[in-house]
Amino acid sequence: MWVAGLLLYDQTGQERGGYVTFEPSGHVGLTLDNKGVMAAEFVASSDVGAFIRLHTADDAVELRVDEDGPSIHAMRRKTVAFHEPAVENPKSTELCKGLLKEKGRVSTEQLWDACRGRSSEPACQACLK
Repeated sequence: MWVAGLLLYDQTGQERGGYVTFEPSGHVGLTLDNKGVMAAEFVASSDVGAFIRLHTADDAVELRVDEDGPSIHAMRRKTVAFHEPAVENPKSTELCKGLLKEKGRVSTEQLWDACRGRSSEPACQACLK
């Protein structure tokens, strides 16, 4: 992955954010950084959807709308602690389809971590079991 765009720096030369495009995904976004750590992302997909993510360390809040519909997530220690609305058919989501494509290429633990970082435990169970 590479990033191109306009980066913002403070008076000390520390990067504090940017207006960028992400490749190969084609997403475009505005990022805001604390000193040395990304704190907020506002991203529009190249096809369908967008998200706003506010985070610190391993905790985050995310508002998302994409092929799977709108959702609100709260993550604690990189694991979804709150996810509304509940995923109606986990196997049909773009997330699950993508994870299942990676089965055999990455470890089972990596698949579970990726799923738990974006979806609820019941949805991950339905997708990966």
